[in-house]
Amino acid sequence: MQVIEAYKIGLSALKYSISELPLNEDKVQDTLIELESVLKQLRDIENVLSQGIATSDEATESELENELRYLLALRSQEAAEFSFLILPTFSSTATTCQNKNVTKN
Repeated sequence: MQVIEAYKIGLSALKYSISELPLNEDKVQDTLIELESVLKQLRDIENVLSQGIATSDEATESELENELRYLLALRSQEAAEFSFLILPTFSSTATTCQNKNVTKN
């Protein structure tokens, strides 16, 4: 029985809103057509923006990947060439130096 009462309340609210608002089928249809047009324009703009700016000077993704591979290989080769060098290590504790002032007489 509560479901039927809820339906009646909903029906009453719907009738009231339709009678208070100047709605008719033509106005609703015109609004939906206008909305569809605006959404189409938005999709067109999104498509253009997603393509980005392409110029002939711009590197392609594969060219950038090839350059990255080359640089990484070059870095590995340089590291291998200098692997025989042993660099000194320093402790993390700070050492203090004392400056001596020397004056001439």
